[in-house]
Amino acid sequence: MLVTLYDNIFKNYSPAGKNTISIVVGQGYELWQEFENDYFNGRKREYDKKKQRMATRLIERVEKMLLPGLADAIQVQKTFTPLSCIEITGSDRGAIYGWESTPDTERPSRTTPVKNLYLTGAWTQLGAGEVGVMWSGLSCFKDIVKTW
Repeated sequence: MLVTLYDNIFKNYSPAGKNTISIVVGQGYELWQEFENDYFNGRKREYDKKKQRMATRLIERVEKMLLPGLADAIQVQKTFTPLSCIEITGSDRGAIYGWESTPDTERPSRTTPVKNLYLTGAWTQLGAGEVGVMWSGLSCFKDIVKTW
């Protein structure tokens, strides 16, 4: 579980007296696959119940471990699952960190045949995960600087 308090990183990120918190837990697509057909056909009742149960459990864990009283302080809550990610980004199986990293995974190059078009991120070379994405961006910047 990754907990980020954005206002501890970026001063004045939230309105005065507020804070923005992100609680991230990696989950496999399989956990949500049973809801896929209903979700994309607008029948989300059972999916929403499960999503809310999981969100409540995560908030309870963060309250016990780090931020007592968190649940009572929440004014706006957004919960995302792999199905949400598919709907929003179109990513394969709701992936947020790019393709699985295996010896057989081939990621596209940062450079393209189109002049001044570069690719960076979890789906490209050096991708997968936050560190991979940072290295992808840095390497892409170096590629761009070479052409200046």
